[in-house]
Amino acid sequence: MVIPFQKNKQEKILSITCDSSANKKTLCDLEKRGFIKIFDVNIETFSKQTTKIKAVAVRGHSKWDDGSVWGDDSNNFQEAKEIIGGHNMGDVRHLEAHLRSGNDVFVTEDLDEFIRDGRREELESKFSDLKIMTPEELKNLLLPVEEDV
Repeated sequence: MVIPFQKNKQEKILSITCDSSANKKTLCDLEKRGFIKIFDVNIETFSKQTTKIKAVAVRGHSKWDDGSVWGDDSNNFQEAKEIIGGHNMGDVRHLEAHLRSGNDVFVTEDLDEFIRDGRREELESKFSDLKIMTPEELKNLLLPVEEDV
């Protein structure tokens, strides 16, 4: 993913899907500055001010009226589950919701599930439009070094 800049001013507001592990203070500050728009997956609580993305329903992990959506055969759930593993359906549902949403960046600090041991590279290779970053990596990309959130 290429982030377009024009003379140190970003042309596009990035849409980010915020994992529950991500540093909300850093992300909220970037949103206030006009760099990003935060989206949250409806399986976790973040803020009533964020836009919610509906998670895919998973038997045994979803309730009938929890706001989940039914997935079709083009859904990325199984492929994400194969990489992340079935031990944490919340993470798989989070990533699937991000992929379906078309948001620009998936932001997480869950290093074990999404970043370490080649996971980030494997996920980004499997899903060509996927970009996974920590809040700190996103901040460093969007702000000059001398600025601090």
